[in-house]
Amino acid sequence: MDEDIILKEIIDIGQAMLECGAEVSRCEDSMRRMCRAYEAKLCDFFILTSCIMATVQWQNGRMTTQIRMVKMGSTDFDKLDYLNDLSRYVVRNRPDEAALAARFQDVMSRKPMTKPIYYIGSLLIASGFCVFYGGTFLDALAAGVVALIVMYVNRILERVEDNAFVKDFVLSFLLGFLSAAFTHLGLGTHSSPVTIGCIMLLISGLGVTNGIRDALHRDIVSGFLRVTNACMGAAAIASGIMLAMVIFRRL
Repeated sequence: MDEDIILKEIIDIGQAMLECGAEVSRCEDSMRRMCRAYEAKLCDFFILTSCIMATVQWQNGRMTTQIRMVKMGSTDFDKLDYLNDLSRYVVRNRPDEAALAARFQDVMSRKPMTKPIYYIGSLLIASGFCVFYGGTFLDALAAGVVALIVMYVNRILERVEDNAFVKDFVLSFLLGFLSAAFTHLGLGTHSSPVTIGCIMLLISGLGVTNGIRDALHRDIVSGFLRVTNACMGAAAIASGIMLAMVIFRRL
């Protein structure tokens, strides 16, 4: 059994878990358990939101070190659930390199969320939060239409823009301007609940939650990075909304 390939596949699983929204402690624990299942004597992992560093000493005394850069992706709890199951399968069965790679590819090749579910979910979230924060039925309808437009633009930006700050700023500016415009045209009664309902599609609540969880597990650096990233996203959203309000009032 090639220890280098085994460690590479284990890091692949850990990286995919991190990109799907798992906290650092979950990734470290899963990777450590998988390495010990292959009779590793020493397992040292250092994981940040953008990097995985691993050093493993195998049963024969050989030391292996690998470093992996991580590009944060979108949250995918469906894929994360299957990755958790895969890590438990590895611990129980110790598959060889080929079997492990094949099972990992099966998980990663799962179909993403379909477009109808993506747009219907966005519409329901925006409309529901709009009503929750005091909006009328007409406001909820306006929030749903704005959400559909914003999420369509979001899918375009995901392909052409890697900077999350810029993307959040553009989307928040668009939804703020559309919310005010729809209300002005009589398609809504109050722009505030429409705006708030659509903002809920952009707020990174998971980033703050995982950041605090990482800090409580003594992964201070990772927790700080996650919370800082979430705060920067909130700043981008606030800036976009404010600019939209200023421009619309001057028109």
